[in-house]
Amino acid sequence: MMFISSEKTGSVYKLDPITQTELYYTPLMKNGDFMMRDEDWCAVDWDSVLGEEDWLQPYLKNIHNQLLEEVSDPANQQLYHFTTSVRTVYSTPQRDLYAL
Repeated sequence: MMFISSEKTGSVYKLDPITQTELYYTPLMKNGDFMMRDEDWCAVDWDSVLGEEDWLQPYLKNIHNQLLEEVSDPANQQLYHFTTSVRTVYSTPQRDLYAL
């Protein structure tokens, strides 16, 4: 599982754990930590994003595209694994947590 952290939005982003297509977010805490349990994450509401500042939608689309590219790369397929019961997280060796 790959995460992208954004101080600009105060959130951490990932793809949903089942289909790995929908963008999810959770708050980024002041110390840089974030919640790992699936129930602490929410899907990005793209309709609500339209009513926000002009920079936000393209910014979130960029994050979404980066995550989609990472999971679609066949070289990375075996590196993705997420089990909520034991909180096991693997990601690509080069990029675990992006900070934007």
